[in-house]
Amino acid sequence: MKLNRITAIKWVLIFLFTYLQTANAQGFAWLSTVKKNVTSSNVIIQGVVSDNQGFQYITGTFSGSATFGNTIYTGSNKEIFIAKLDSVGNYIWVETAGGSGIDVGMDIELDGLGGLYVSGVFSGTAIFDSITVTSSAQGSFGDNFLAKYDTSANIQWIKTGAQTYRGDPFYERISSSKIKIKNGFVYLLASNILFTSSNLAQRTFDSFLLPDIVFTGPGASSVGHSFVVKTNFSGVNSWITPVYQSGGILSQSYPLDLAVKSNDNVVLQLS
Repeated sequence: MKLNRITAIKWVLIFLFTYLQTANAQGFAWLSTVKKNVTSSNVIIQGVVSDNQGFQYITGTFSGSATFGNTIYTGSNKEIFIAKLDSVGNYIWVETAGGSGIDVGMDIELDGLGGLYVSGVFSGTAIFDSITVTSSAQGSFGDNFLAKYDTSANIQWIKTGAQTYRGDPFYERISSSKIKIKNGFVYLLASNILFTSSNLAQRTFDSFLLPDIVFTGPGASSVGHSFVVKTNFSGVNSWITPVYQSGGILSQSYPLDLAVKSNDNVVLQLS
């Protein structure tokens, strides 16, 4: 049967209407259940992942107070949130993390074996469930983190370090981090901002020491690198590597995304 243009458009519209109705019924509307509680609040969802049972997991940040479902949560500055929802948007649990500083959840992933991984930035002293961590960074800076929870919100371990900007909106592109799961390993892509006065703590992530920088030329004072770390599900590190742009060690490189191939080669997208 040959369709004319009007008939073709009609069938496209019917398909889109049916698709959107089905998508909404399957739970695409659940994001609207996270809302601001007061006008000064700010809620940003940074990462979303789903499992094969239809549960949704989200992470991000809020300031002031925010309503998740029917419960109000209050943070002192910018607070990390991690939440689990069912397929139609009902909250099963909400976990907050952080302290009095600026703390941001950036990405979230599942390993398919009951592990839930969250990355981001924290500053000052921050509490993640039963674990307290402290950043060595000062001023506008914080530390990267990679935390493992189970799917009931119990923390298993956390790795921190490698000074970066602390998630202010202006620096969000620079301080971004991404997680990928492949072949039984967790890969984290994040940034490390170094200064001429940087110390060992500012360029150490977990047990790994990133390369030192020797600045040259007038006005040289800081440089931003990306790095990738590989660890297994138990938190045992395999390796870490700094990532430079084609300009070499003094060139800037900020993380956007990564992909891991079947042979464990890592492909990066940088800015």
